[in-house]
Amino acid sequence: MTDRAEGETLLIGAGSSRQVQVTQTRPDGRTARLTVTNARAVPVDVELPIGSPGAQVDAPGLERIDGIQTWRVTVAPGDTATLDYRY
Repeated sequence: MTDRAEGETLLIGAGSSRQVQVTQTRPDGRTARLTVTNARAVPVDVELPIGSPGAQVDAPGLERIDGIQTWRVTVAPGDTATLDYRY
C-alpha cells in the first residue's frame, strides 16, 4: 500500500461471492432499481456507489461519500434489499 495522508479515503476491494448478488434493472428511461440478495447465514454490509462525483441521483437514504451518492445497507441472512432511484 502506498503512503496515505491522515484522513484520506482508502478503498479496499472486496472479494466476490455467489451467495451475495447485486442486480440492476431499469424500469424506465430515468429510473433504476438495485437489488441485493444475501443467501449467506450471516448478515452482510453492502456499500454501492451510484453514478459519479456530482451526478444527480435522487433516492431516500443515500449518503454522499467522496462526492458520490452511495447506498449503504445491511442485508439480513436470506433476505433482499431494494433501492429505487432516479438519475
